[in-house]
Formats: sequence, structure tokens, C-alpha cells
Amino acid sequence: MKEPQENKTVIFMHIPKACGSTLKDILNRQYSRQSTYEINGRNIAASIAEFQQRPEGDRGGIRCLKGHMPFGLHEYLPQPSQYIAIMRNPIERVMSHYYYVLRCPEHYLYERVVGEGMDLAYYVASKASSELENGQTRMLSGSVSGCTDSDDSCTEEDFAQAKANLEEHVIAGLAESFDESLALFAAELGWTQLDYTSKNVSQQRPHKKDLSRSTLDVIEAANRLDLELYETARDIFSKRTARV
Repeated sequence: MKEPQENKTVIFMHIPKACGSTLKDILNRQYSRQSTYEINGRNIAASIAEFQQRPEGDRGGIRCLKGHMPFGLHEYLPQPSQYIAIMRNPIERVMSHYYYVLRCPEHYLYERVVGEGMDLAYYVASKASSELENGQTRMLSGSVSGCTDSDDSCTEEDFAQAKANLEEHVIAGLAESFDESLALFAAELGWTQLDYTSKNVSQQRPHKKDLSRSTLDVIEAANRLDLELYETARDIFSKRTARV
């Protein structure tokens, strides 16, 4: 087992609907508020720009950078860093995204989804959010559309970059193996106080097995690269956890 990387700034790429809110609570116990910078999820581009424009001395004091952001912000830190992420089965993640919007009237997509009577397949096909089309690949690739809505399609080049970043720079846990993921982070990063209460969990949605074949086809077609990237993440995770 490697020595904990306590001297590195942790960069938590918060993939939407992949247990990120739960992990953020645990991060708050590892790093002080004064040494943490959080990207504002309501205005991601402006928040990233504000971080980039901070004096180097301020950026040098950051020990935890977290939020909905694409890969690449380590270039603005003068000290070594370590990316972490929680990845999720793409079909489960898209389902969670849809049902989260339905139960949150304050969500920016709520009125459109309800007003147009979107079912899950329609929601994904509508491209209402780029998060629904290979969203994990977008973030891990460092694509400019990684965390903002965009009409740009995710490419094979994006996938290749995301896979390389995942293999070389990211300690990735899995939402479906959250406890084992926490144990991995603790071993690698020297974390303690790992107790948690799950957040933003919907109990009122169907399971993947309940979806029609036609709906699954729509989700799988829109997330072909994410499905492949997730399998890569599972393989890496299995090898990492075997060493812990």
C-alpha cells in the first residue's frame, strides 16, 4: 500500500448524481473551510474563472478543490495535486438525474420536463442537458463542455483523453461500491471520520430492470462512451482495492 498523499491538494470532480453530496460531507471533515475552495454549481464557468484569477499565493493554500468541474484545474495550483471522483453506472446515473429533476421544482429543468410531459426516453433524447450524453466522459476528458450545457457531441478523442486521465491521474471510486470507495480514499489520502448519511437519494423511482428495452436503447445510445469508460473505472477500482 502506498503512503497516504497528505501533502497533495485533493481535487474532487463532483460528477452529478454519483454520490457526490454524500462525499462532500466527508471531505468537510478532512479539510478546513479556510483551505477549501468549492466551485459554485449554479454558475460553474464564472466560479472556475474566479478560481483561476486568484493570486497564486491564495491558490497555494488550497488543500481541497471540489465541485462540478472538468479535469484540468490542477494546472492552476502551484503545489502537487490528486484528483478523486465517484463514478456511477451511466444508466443508473441518467435515471437518477431525471427523477431528481421531477422531485425538485427549483431545478432549472423542472418546468420544461413537466411542461412537455417528458418521460425518461424523451428527456434523454431531448438533449436538455449535456450531462445526459456521456457526461462522465466529458468531465474526465477536460472538455470545455464538461460541466456546461452544450450542443457539442462527445467524441472518440474525448473518450481517449478521459480514459488516459482516469488511468494516470484519478483515484476513482464507484457509487455502487461506496463503502469500499471510502476505504480506498482513506488508504490513499489518510482520511479519518468516514461515517456518513446518504444524501439526495430518491426512493420513488423504478429500477433499471423495470425499464423498457426501447428506453434502455435510448440511454445506451446517448452514453456509449460513458458505458465503456465506466467499465474501465470498474477494472481499475478492482485492482486498486485488492491492494488496500
